[in-house]
This record gives sequence, structure tokens and C-alpha cells, in this order.
Amino acid sequence: MKPKVIDELKNKEFRETLSTFLEWMAQEKYAESSCRGYRNFLYGIDGFMLEKGIDLYSPSVGLKYWEYYTCKHSICKKWSTACLTKVLQLNDFVAGRDYVPLHSNYRPILLPQELEAALTDYIAYCHSCGNKGITTSAKEKRIRKFLKHCFEHGGDCLEHLDAKQVESACIAVENKDEWHVIREFLRFACQTNRIQRDYSVLVPKYNREFVLPTVYTVEEISALLNIIDRKTAVGKRDYAMILLIVRYGMRVGDVVLLSIDNIDFHVGRISYIQLKTNTFQTYELLPDVRAALLDYIENARPDTDENKLFMSTRIPFRPIGTGAVISAVSKYFQSAGIKTEGKKHGPHALRSSLATLMVNDNVPYEQVRKILGHTDPKAIKHYARLDTEKLREFALEVPAPNGQFQLYLQGGVL
Repeated sequence: MKPKVIDELKNKEFRETLSTFLEWMAQEKYAESSCRGYRNFLYGIDGFMLEKGIDLYSPSVGLKYWEYYTCKHSICKKWSTACLTKVLQLNDFVAGRDYVPLHSNYRPILLPQELEAALTDYIAYCHSCGNKGITTSAKEKRIRKFLKHCFEHGGDCLEHLDAKQVESACIAVENKDEWHVIREFLRFACQTNRIQRDYSVLVPKYNREFVLPTVYTVEEISALLNIIDRKTAVGKRDYAMILLIVRYGMRVGDVVLLSIDNIDFHVGRISYIQLKTNTFQTYELLPDVRAALLDYIENARPDTDENKLFMSTRIPFRPIGTGAVISAVSKYFQSAGIKTEGKKHGPHALRSSLATLMVNDNVPYEQVRKILGHTDPKAIKHYARLDTEKLREFALEVPAPNGQFQLYLQGGVL
């Protein structure tokens, strides 16, 4: 059968949208096999729109096509997730925001067309306010849940929203951090005249409890690194990954997205765009990190055309995900016999440990912030925890007892 080409798509608007998206993928140097996979699946949206009488493409159309396709073909969960990824990446491209990979178990909540339109406008507003892709994706998921709860008994338009629905949906929220997103959405809906009353005033206030970060000592971190068997391919890979977190405080999402092109052994630099902040970050290639990366690349990394640095060690070779790094760190904590009761023992604990150790060594806060890759100058307070010995330097002398208190200490009666 002759392969379908872009000019054969019936819907002119969608044909132009998809053509621009595929051109972007080619410019970003996606593998030809990846472009072909996206093209073959997304072409089906054209027929779906024709069948349903839809003229304009929107994110909700893509999600409904994905739902229609998965039901019609009874595909497995893995392939369903791959198809969803294609739709979500197209939607992010259409919305003009960076694509943010989602958890493999994520399944979007589909909403009526008018609610989808309001949500799309809200996400565009968040993007215009400077929210990064990972932030807008999290907000979208939270508002989808909120709107589903509001209209689960009927209704498909924000004009029908009332105070009782808002209060009920807020009470049902398990993670109270979601309240501030709901409040922002309702305020936006009122300001854009989608609802006549500002229901944001009904959303409860919530002050998040400040939790001191988990910190491990230099000796404990050394024990974790030393327990890794660097004679095996898995050990060489895991050691290099974990060393990047220990030495630079890299986020686990950035570690798994590193490509070979991000490392310049000649100049001695690691440079990449951070997933969370979408800002450029660069580090000097430390001697032990350089040695670990070279050992992995030359002696353990599979022979593959894939540009991602860290790969699985079994056929078929694929880039690893964040779960593999989290699992590895937890495993080595346990193998090293490090006490983790009541403490976090994942990659983020290594990141916060680095921050605290730098602060305790009198590294300026601004320098610590830059190393960790934070854009907010106040963000370091969430990671830095001064140890007891450092606090002793600022202790005040206890005044000598006198008066009634001195009499009490000598056995007298107040």
C-alpha cells in the first residue's frame, strides 16, 4: 500500500499544523524512525476530525482521538502510552510550550469542549506569565481534576458553575497544595468573563508546612559511592549517574535527559538546558566525574545510534527513565547499610545534602543557588540546613543566675 503523504490530508488547518510540527521534529534532529512513528499515528486525526465534523484542531481533539484509537484497536498499555505521548507533544507544540514528559501511568481527564477551551486559555495565560512547561503541565492536571469534580453530575460550561460545586471540589482535594492553583484558575475565569462571580474567595487558604531537607554526611555518601560495583556495566552506569548528582546536585530529570553532545571532554565542561527551569546550566568537568563518564562510555555504554547518554544495559537498548535512577540510589543506600529510617533516600536527598554541606563550608548562598540551578534567590532556604556545630559559633553566653532564680537553684523556695 502506498504510504500516506501530508498533502492527502483533507483538513487544511490540521494539515498545516501537522506539517509545521513534523518540520520542527526534523529540525530538532529526531530520528527518522521517530518522525515516521509520529507521522503515521497523527495522520489518523485527519480522518477522525472528518468523521466527527470537526473543523479546527485543539488539544481536546487530539486527546479524544487518542481515546477513540485505543478503544477501537484494543492496544496494550505500553503502546497506548506511546500514542498518548505523541498527542501530548503535538498539543504542547500547538500551545507554544516545551514538551514535558509525563509519568507512564498518567491518563488525561477529558472534559466537554467548552471546558477544554477555557482550560487551554488558562494554560496559555500561565505560559505568558513565565511558567515553565513542567509547571503548566502540573497545573493542567490539577484543574482537570477540579473541573471533573465540579461537573460530574452534569453541566459542560463554566457559566453553570456555582459556589456549592466549588466548595465540594475543594473539600475533595487530597493535596492541599492544589488549592492555590484552583484559586488562580477561578480568578482567571472571572477576569476573562467566563464566570460572573469570583469564586476564588471560596477556596481555603493553606500554608504549606516547612519540612527540613534530608541530609547525609560526607562519610555516608562516600559509603554509598563505594558500594557500587564498578566492574559491571550496570555499576559503571549507575556510578556515573549518581556521581553527577553528588558532585553537582543535578536533578534526576536532567540526568536522564543528558546527551553525549552535552559533554565536552576537550574543553572540560558539562552544559545543558534544565528541564524544570528551561535555563542554561554549565559545570566544570571534575576529574572523578570525567573518569567515571569515560569509563562508562568506553567500557559499558551499548553501541547504539541513540544520542542520550545513559542507556539500559539489555536489548532493546533504550534511554533510561527517572525511575531507574531513583531505584538505583535507593538500592545502594540499603546495600551500604546507611540508616534511612524516617529519612528520604533518593536522588533529591543527595541534592539537599550537597547544598547543606556547601553552606556549612561557608560557600555563599548565591553560589550555592547557581550550582543547584535555581532561578529563585530564596530557593536555597529549602535545602540548606545548618548543623549543630555551625550553630554553636553563634551561641550566646548564658548569664549567671541571680535573685529569686539563684535562690531556687540553691534549694530555696520561691
